[in-house]
Amino acid sequence: MIDFFRLLIRFKLRHIFYFTLVVSAIFSISLFTISFSNFYLGQLKKSTVEKLKIKLSLASELIEKNINQGNLSEVEAVVAYLSTMKNIEEVFLTDERGKIIFSSSKKYIGKNIEEVLKKFPLKKLLKEKISYLFSKNNEYIYAIDKIFLKDISAIRPIKHGNLIVVYNFKKELLSAKWALAKSIFIFMLSIISAGFIIDMIFKKYISRRIEIITCVLEKVSKGNLEVKISVFGNDEIKSIAEKINEMIDKLKGYVYYDHLTGVFNRHSFEKKVNRKIHKNEKFAIVMFDTDNFKDINDLFGHYIGDKLLQQYASRLEKEIGENGFVGRFGGDEFLLCIKGYCYKNDGELKNKVERILKVLSNPFFVDNYKIDITSTAGIAKFPEHAKNYTDLLKLADIALYYGKEIGKNIAVIANENIVKQNIRKAEITSHIRDAIENKEFFIVYQPIVSAKDFKITGLEALLRWNSPTLGFISPAEFIPILEETGLIKEVGKWVFREVLKQSIIWENYGIKNIKVNVNVDIQQLLETDFYKFLKDEILSKNFEKLKLGIEITESEAMQYPELIIEKIKQLRLSGIVISIDDFGTGNSSLSYLKTMNVDYIKIDKSFIDGVPNDEHSAILVKTIINLSKLFGYKTVAEGVETKEQVEYLKQLGCDELQGYYFSKPVPPEEIINIYKKFNQETN
Repeated sequence: MIDFFRLLIRFKLRHIFYFTLVVSAIFSISLFTISFSNFYLGQLKKSTVEKLKIKLSLASELIEKNINQGNLSEVEAVVAYLSTMKNIEEVFLTDERGKIIFSSSKKYIGKNIEEVLKKFPLKKLLKEKISYLFSKNNEYIYAIDKIFLKDISAIRPIKHGNLIVVYNFKKELLSAKWALAKSIFIFMLSIISAGFIIDMIFKKYISRRIEIITCVLEKVSKGNLEVKISVFGNDEIKSIAEKINEMIDKLKGYVYYDHLTGVFNRHSFEKKVNRKIHKNEKFAIVMFDTDNFKDINDLFGHYIGDKLLQQYASRLEKEIGENGFVGRFGGDEFLLCIKGYCYKNDGELKNKVERILKVLSNPFFVDNYKIDITSTAGIAKFPEHAKNYTDLLKLADIALYYGKEIGKNIAVIANENIVKQNIRKAEITSHIRDAIENKEFFIVYQPIVSAKDFKITGLEALLRWNSPTLGFISPAEFIPILEETGLIKEVGKWVFREVLKQSIIWENYGIKNIKVNVNVDIQQLLETDFYKFLKDEILSKNFEKLKLGIEITESEAMQYPELIIEKIKQLRLSGIVISIDDFGTGNSSLSYLKTMNVDYIKIDKSFIDGVPNDEHSAILVKTIINLSKLFGYKTVAEGVETKEQVEYLKQLGCDELQGYYFSKPVPPEEIINIYKKFNQETN
C-alpha cells in the first residue's frame, strides 16, 4: 500500500484527482449494483414467496377439507383454479409416497413427482410444514404444503399428501432486472454528473489556484521576485499562497537587499542601473569609501563597525531621497545612483556629492562611542563617461582612489588624467609584493641636526624602492599602496629590523647617543602585537645609548586621538622618542595637542618653504614653535634648504633642523662620514 501511494504521488495532483474520482465512481457503482441488486432481488423473492405461501395455505385448507369429505370434484376444481393463477405453471397433489393424485395436467396423474420434477428434493421439503425452493437459476419456485388425508382406499385410517406448486419466477425476475438496470443507470448518470460537477469545482477552485501558485513559483525559480500570488478564498490554498508571498518578500530581502544595511546589494543595484541604461536615462554613479574603516574594526570590533555601516547607509538614503538609490558594493564601499535631473553640469554634481560627504563626516554615535570618520567619493556619468555599467563602475572606482591619494574626504569626477594615473598605480600594485620577496626595498637616512651647534642629533629612516622593471618609484606612489594592501605592516617590521642591524654597525664606528626615527603608519601603531614586536625584537637588543624614535603624522594621529595618546604613553615609557610629523597639515585640536605628551613636533616643509619672506608662513611657524615650547615639546623644522631659513629658525628658537641644506637622504654607509664631518667640524 505504501509503495502504491509512493507511485501515486509521482503524478500531478489533477491526474491523481481524476484517477481517484474514476476509481471512486467505479467502486460506488459496483457497490451500489451489488448491494442494491441483492437487496432488491431478495425483497422480490421474499414478497413473492409470502404471497405464494398465502395462496398455498388457503388452497391446502380447501383441498384437505374437500378431500376428507370425499368431494373430489371440488378438489380438482381447486387444483384447476390454482393453476390459473398468474405465473403458476403446474399444481400437483401427491400422496405420502410422491405419487401424483391430482394435477393441473392430466398426463402427470399416477406418476411419481420425482419423475416429473427431475431431482426434486421431496424428502428435504417434507421436513417443514410449508416450504419452498428456488431452482438453480432462480427461474422457478417450488412450493409444498402437507395435507392430511383420509385413506382413499380405506386401507389405512389416516394418511397425508403434499400440495406442490411450480411457480414461474422468470417474468418477475426479468422485470426486476430491467427495473434494477434502470436504477443502476440513473445512479451511474448521477455519479457521472456529480463527477463533472466536482471536476469543474476542482478545476476552478483548486486546480486553477494551484496552477497560479505553480506558475509564480516557476518565475521565482528563474530569478523573478517581482511577482505576487493572488488567489481568492479563505482556505488552506489561500494560506499557502499568503505564506509563499511572505517567503518571496523575505527572499527579496536576501536577494535584492544587503542583509546588514538594508540598501540594495551589489547585484540588484547593477540590475537597476542597467534598466536605466536600457532606457537611455541620464544619471551618475558615485562610489563612496570610508577612509581607514579597517582601523575602526581593529579598534572597536566588527560589531561596532557593522552598526556604524548601518547608520552610514541610512544617512546616504536620507540624503538622496527620491533623487536616486543606494547600494552596498561590499565592505565599507557604497554606491549611489543620482538621477540626471538633479544636476545640470559637473559643478552641480560635484557640489551635491560634497554636501553628502559633509553629512557623512559628522560624528557617528555607536554604543556610547563617538566615532569620526571621513569618506572619499568617485563619480562617473552616463552616457558621457561610459556606455555600460562595468565601465562606469571602473571609472568611479578609479576616481575614488585618486581622491584617496590626493587627500581623502573629497569628491572626484573621473577624467582621462585620472585613468592614466590609475594605470600607473595598477602597475606598481602588481609589482609590489614581488618587490618585498626580491628585496627591492632599501633604506636611506637623512640627518637631523641641532639648531645650536649643527651637530647630528638624529637620523630619519626613509623607505625607497628601485624596481628592475619600473625603475625608481617615489614613496608618494608606493607607500599609499602598501597601506591599502596592508603590506605596510610587513614592510614596517622589516624597516625596524634593518634599522636595528644598521645601528649596531654604526655603534662600532662610534656613532652613539643619537636617535633614529622610523615613520610608523597608523595600521602598524594600532596593531595589537605592535608593542610586543618592538619589545621582543627591537628594544631587547641593547645597543649602547642608541635611541629609537617613532614618527606619526599629525593627520593620522588625529583620527583616533584618545587611542593614539594611550599608545604614545606606552611607547614613551619604554624609552622610545615620539615625534608628530608634518605638523600643520592635519586637523589638530589644541586640547589633544596638549595631552598628546610627545617629544617632538616636526613642522611641515610646506610652511618652512615660505620663511622668512612669506609673512603668513612666518607667523604660522613662529606660532607652532611658541606653542610647542608652551606645551614642553621640542621642534624640528623639515625641508630646510637655505642659509636664511637656518638663521631665521634659530632666531625663533627651533630646536632641530632637517633638510637638503645639511644633507639629502643617503645610504647607511655614507652616514659614517657625514656624522664625522658634522660632529668634528662643530667641535
